[in-house]
Amino acid sequence: MWLYEGEPFTPDMIQDYYGFVYLITNKLTGMSYVGRKYFYSKAGKNYKKSNWEKYKSSCKELLDDIKKLGEENFKFEILSLHEMRGMVNYSEVKTQFLMDVLYAKMENGDRQYYNKNIMSRFFILSGKSSESTKKKLRGSINENVTSSKKPRVAKTKKRTIRKLD
Repeated sequence: MWLYEGEPFTPDMIQDYYGFVYLITNKLTGMSYVGRKYFYSKAGKNYKKSNWEKYKSSCKELLDDIKKLGEENFKFEILSLHEMRGMVNYSEVKTQFLMDVLYAKMENGDRQYYNKNIMSRFFILSGKSSESTKKKLRGSINENVTSSKKPRVAKTKKRTIRKLD
């Protein structure tokens, strides 16, 4: 059951909201997950209600724990409600960065969050890269930073994208 400000969140409370940012917490370990869910899904020009009431997460590790430990050992909280899809997305990312979901640790040194990426663009750096991979990355970074080449500009209809040769 989803809670909002400590109280059960019911369908009649949706009103004009498009979606929400949530926090799911494992009561046994203290590990959490920050995500977002829409109340509606769009199919072409039509909208239909989503499965938000039964939704648990898109995080496989969290879903495995819920299945293994039981739903009763998790707290499902709505952190914020938003009227526009873009604000749902923005607020999810902002919350993930503010809560430091990729690097926060608990007192025992374990990771605080199940999240392994933000927007599928920012990932946990494990430090387990091979020396050859690290060397290639360092070389690539140094090459781009010290390059004397002028950036080549590719124009598109919507925006200008700068690329290095």
